[in-house]
Amino acid sequence: MWLLSTVSKNCSDELKFLSNGENNGYFSHIEPAVSSPWERITYNAAVNTLLQVREKSFKAKVELGTPLSHEHMSYLVDDHYKKPVIIYEYPKELKPFYARLMEDGTKVSAFDIVVPKVGTIAYGTQKEERMDNFTARIDELRLQRDHLEWYLDIRRHGTVKHSGFSIDIERLIFLVTCLSDIRDVKPFQRTKSNAKC
Repeated sequence: MWLLSTVSKNCSDELKFLSNGENNGYFSHIEPAVSSPWERITYNAAVNTLLQVREKSFKAKVELGTPLSHEHMSYLVDDHYKKPVIIYEYPKELKPFYARLMEDGTKVSAFDIVVPKVGTIAYGTQKEERMDNFTARIDELRLQRDHLEWYLDIRRHGTVKHSGFSIDIERLIFLVTCLSDIRDVKPFQRTKSNAKC
């Protein structure tokens, strides 16, 4: 939110240039993200909201325990809340094995930040630091322990409570600039004709 408000306040000439001299489209797009607090909802609340939708049918099935599709998230931010949404407390099956289990043992400490017209711009998890929970999760998923021994050693010898997150820099720039095609903000284009390996 700070980035968006700073850019809209300090870079109006640049934004006007990017929008071909018409700033109205830009500010109508960014205004909801900077003018009010972002909505914070649990994964269960997101699914329940989607299950109550009658005016639209989704291609992907909506039910508890299944991933939210791009279409689902778009509906939440573009049509229902009309502002950025932070979705948290995901079922453990939908996030990486190293995500920290919550007290109920069914959900993990994880989040996604979804914004209108762009999609998910950031996501993250608190990492599991409790060795017994960590190894139980590996066993539950039937992951090969010998492939994860190095990771288990990190946890055994000096782990601390910590979290991590990722920001999709291209989507963030796309959000800030309000260009019409995300390919315009990619620093290194990867298309069928120029993807050389």
